[in-house]
Parts: sequence; C-alpha cells; structure tokens
Amino acid sequence: MKFQLLISLIISVAGNSYAASFDCSKAKSPIEKSICADPKLSALDEKLGDTYSNIKNNLSEVAKSKLRNHQTAWVKSLAQDCSDAIQTKDNKKIASCLINYYESRIQYLSSLNPPVDGFYKFPTLGKTSNISYELLDKPTGAANLVNSTVEKMASSYELGKEDNLEMSLSSLGQSIIAIQANFETNGGAHPDFGASYSYIDMSKGRELKTEDFFIKNKWPELAKLIVKKMNTGADQETKDCYSSIDDQAILEILKTNFSAIQITNKGISILLGVPRYCRNNDFFDLDKSSLKPFMTDGFKAIAQ
Repeated sequence: MKFQLLISLIISVAGNSYAASFDCSKAKSPIEKSICADPKLSALDEKLGDTYSNIKNNLSEVAKSKLRNHQTAWVKSLAQDCSDAIQTKDNKKIASCLINYYESRIQYLSSLNPPVDGFYKFPTLGKTSNISYELLDKPTGAANLVNSTVEKMASSYELGKEDNLEMSLSSLGQSIIAIQANFETNGGAHPDFGASYSYIDMSKGRELKTEDFFIKNKWPELAKLIVKKMNTGADQETKDCYSSIDDQAILEILKTNFSAIQITNKGISILLGVPRYCRNNDFFDLDKSSLKPFMTDGFKAIAQ
C-alpha cells in the first residue's frame, strides 16, 4: 500500500522515521497499524496526500513552505488530539478518531481554490500558534495589499493564551476579495467571540469603504430601515437585546465601523455588539431585496 506525505509526517511526530510509502506487513506503530487495518482511513490517507500535493504544486516556493508548516502543525495537533485513542493501541478506536480529522482536513484543503482567477490561497500561522490566516500567492501589488491588510487586521487583536484568531479569504463578485477575521476567547468564566471584515478590489488595488456599497446620501434612511426590520416580528427578549441600538448607532457603524458589516451576494450581516447575555442576537441579517434602493451599482452587480 502506498502512503503519501501525510503518513510520514504523522509517524515522524510520533517519534519514528519512515519513508512516504511502506510495506504494511512491516507496520509497527499504532498509527501505522490503524491506517493499514482500516480501508476507509487508508483511502482517506491517500486522498489527503493527493489533495495536499495538488494544492502545493500550484504555489510558489515561499507559499509551499508556509503550507508545509501549516500541515506539520496540523499533524502535531492530530497526534495530540488522538493521543488517548493511540495509547489504547486499539486500531478501531484510533481509526475512529483519525477519520474525523482526516475528513475535516481534506475539506479544508479542498477549499483552498483561487478566490480570484490566477490567485491561490495558502494558509500560514501567525506569531503564535493560535493565530492562523490565509494569504494570496503571487507577488503583485493587489495580492500584497490583501496580505498586508490581513496581517494588519491580525495584529490589531490582543490575544491571550486561551484565545484564537482565524482569518480567511473569499471571493465577492469578479474582482473583490473579502477578508474575514473570527476571534474567540476560551478563557475565563465568560467566553466571547467576534468578527471583522475588510474588502479589497483587486482590479483597482484598493480597500473598499461603505460608500462603495451603499449610496452615501441614503445612509440615514438605510439606518432607519435596519432598526425597523430588527424590531419587526421580534419577540420581547430580542427587542430587549436590541434596545440600545437605534438608527444613530447603525449610522455610526456605516460611517466609522464598516468592518462590522459582512457583505455577501445575498445581502449583509451586521455585528451589533449586543450585551453578553444576548449573544444569540449578535448578528442581524438584511437581504438584498430590502437593500436594493440603497445599493451602489457596484453592489448591485455583486448581488445579482
């Protein structure tokens, strides 16, 4: 049976050293034996290796190194997260744990497609292991602007040991890349989360602002509509959560805190920053049909 790069990394992390392909009759470690013994896990191992190689082959040497580091970090976390099962030396228990991680990793790597034609995404780790983000591969001015914006956003967060920050890239229309930062704090008695967004027009080589999406002289009217929609049909608990948010608060987001608004081709989602006990009401969505009178032509083209 032939195994790809991943299995050699796993075994290396486990403390042994093997080539990328080996004879299952000579399998010794619990991980080796579980992969050889489980057809589904064996197939996933091959698929993950192929997926990883296909992504790597489309990257520059710098990006390949970043991807390799990201894969190695994932392998280390895999060995740690499945350590209880590995200690049992029970092939079925080990396979059961590994399969979930394999499937998730394959899905993640498969999502690393070019968000804009000609540009590839690759993952890297930040200054600490609890910061991860995606960058664009290719030394162009537009790609450099995206990457510098990503790293600027990442550096704006102050993370503790129990906090995590994950930043991802996605395409919006034909030439816009949306940058999303998801923050989560796991420490203390009250876990918290948040998100922020930025938008880069690759064709124009600049970061987009509120006025690129919404007609400026209609912002006050849009703010009133959002507040009205927030309270329409809402139960009393939800209304209480939104009680501190009026049209002036929404207008302030449009004017100075556009990073709190997620733009999609279906509409918008606003991070409202409600009290902690209302976190299930933290985001408010508005569909494109309601927004159409306020959209710029550029936003209308995206929302088709």
